[in-house]
Amino acid sequence: MLRRGYLNFLMASLGEYHEEMIRGAQPRAFSCDAECRGFYIRILSYTMTAIQRYGDIVIRFDNLHEFFNVKHSPYVKPAARKFLEVVGNLPVNAIMFTNL
Repeated sequence: MLRRGYLNFLMASLGEYHEEMIRGAQPRAFSCDAECRGFYIRILSYTMTAIQRYGDIVIRFDNLHEFFNVKHSPYVKPAARKFLEVVGNLPVNAIMFTNL
């Protein structure tokens, strides 16, 4: 399992941006095999999954279409821009986004 301290760090980093949504979210741990461990957190506007496989940490954000609201806006909203700044500073090996 990814260390609890790392989970707390991620939550704190994202929590600076939208603390209230994260406060109510419960992380769910999973383990695919001995080399792949992680957790996911479902938040109102997206789901965050963090996976550690062979030492590399990957974070995936799913269902971001509601958060970015791409269909109704031709540009990135200020809230989404701040979210990308916060995520871009996370100490991970890769970040993936889906459903934009």
